[in-house]
Amino acid sequence: MRAGEFYPGETGRYRFPLTAPGRYALKVAPPGTYIAPSTADRAALAALRDPKGAAFILKDASFGEIFTLSTPEPFSADIPLDAPGSGALLLTKIASVREAAPGDFVQYLLRITNRDLGPRARTPRRRHAAARVALRAQVRARR
Repeated sequence: MRAGEFYPGETGRYRFPLTAPGRYALKVAPPGTYIAPSTADRAALAALRDPKGAAFILKDASFGEIFTLSTPEPFSADIPLDAPGSGALLLTKIASVREAAPGDFVQYLLRITNRDLGPRARTPRRRHAAARVALRAQVRARR
């Protein structure tokens, strides 16, 4: 294997064998309209399980942050992607009267509508998507 080359692997997996010790960051090019790094709550992501029931491996590298490799041992990290359509909720507030004076009683109706009409809106499903991942060394400028 040579540095800078693309080696296709199992869908949804990446690997950088025999990487030299140093500071790195993963640069992710998500497929389609998916977004990386994820902005989802890390505790909520940690509670999820993969299709085999195992916990995801979430580290700082999973969210595009710089990480340090100090040995040539294998490094693993799952990379969550935000699905398109996230935030597709519409909140509507309706008042019981059109005009009110100070002291008048006004009732409000709050209605939440899920505008994402895809399968996720009807049935909870896990979406799996492959992303291109590149390892980028972090070099500090010397003064």
